[in-house]
Amino acid sequence: MRAVFTAIAAGLLTLSLTASAASAQEVWFSPPDDHPRGKQHLISAEDYSRLFEHPEEWSSATAHVRAFGVDMSLAIDGPEEKLRRIFGFLKDHKIAPNVSLQSLYTENCGRGIEGLVTVQHFPGDVLRRLKRLGLDVTYVSLDGPLGFGHTYRGKEECRYSAREVARRLAYTVRDVRSSYPNAKFVDYEGDFTYLPQDEAMPLLREWLDAYRAETGTELDALGMDVDWQKPWRTSAPPTADILHAHGVKAGIFLDAAGGPTVTDESWMAEAERNARDIVTAKLPVDFVIIASWMMHPKRLLPESDPLALTHLVDWYEHYKKTGAAPAH
Repeated sequence: MRAVFTAIAAGLLTLSLTASAASAQEVWFSPPDDHPRGKQHLISAEDYSRLFEHPEEWSSATAHVRAFGVDMSLAIDGPEEKLRRIFGFLKDHKIAPNVSLQSLYTENCGRGIEGLVTVQHFPGDVLRRLKRLGLDVTYVSLDGPLGFGHTYRGKEECRYSAREVARRLAYTVRDVRSSYPNAKFVDYEGDFTYLPQDEAMPLLREWLDAYRAETGTELDALGMDVDWQKPWRTSAPPTADILHAHGVKAGIFLDAAGGPTVTDESWMAEAERNARDIVTAKLPVDFVIIASWMMHPKRLLPESDPLALTHLVDWYEHYKKTGAAPAH
């Protein structure tokens, strides 16, 4: 009998710890905005401004979100009044601003490649503008510096070593800290789940050590941008374990694939499947980033709309806590 009670107690403790870990996991939100970027940029959310003008349309999701992504283009070129309204809203709702940067300075390579810049001081200029406007910044997300500076293969590839990427990135880190000394740095779109494990895990350790050596601090967090068609369930857990061993928070993007045949309905159905998989896999991640860089879904609001991106925030939180999809 004592063995039975011991087994039951152990099971209840496991359930308690699992529920505690799930509740401690944060949700970050990085929706597309409505800032004009030219004809080549087709991703735009026409109802973006309503997020800050009509908070009642996503009040439940707002209560769940702990960090909110602000793109570099909006931060450097957006109207001052609009930025003050966005950052004021985030402050009022105790949501941490997360400014994303193309951050790695390159020479003689990297033109037109995501994450890379050819003007060394430009990333710092973005943060200097926000500081001049008196806006608070908690997180600075670096757009895949290792992935685009080291791993990427193609036209204009740089093929820097991990240490050289860290050395170049250290300038951006110091420049940002001149405006925001307490900013936390996130490797956004860390792509270690794309590589074979025997190659990815040593590279991840090398990258974290190089970042610490060149910047003088540990990286604060890394967001895994996984390919849902690849075996991410086997690569994501060891990635998170290595991050935690270095004192780095582990995150994962929750999104879906794009393409010419994708609709709002199919995108959201895939995102919900991916959300289920993240929960059932019991990934040891500290935060989940709900985002989309595709043309879908077209709407952010209201959260009561099953095809709105804010609805996915509520959907994920409900499934994480109950193990069941919410009723539409």
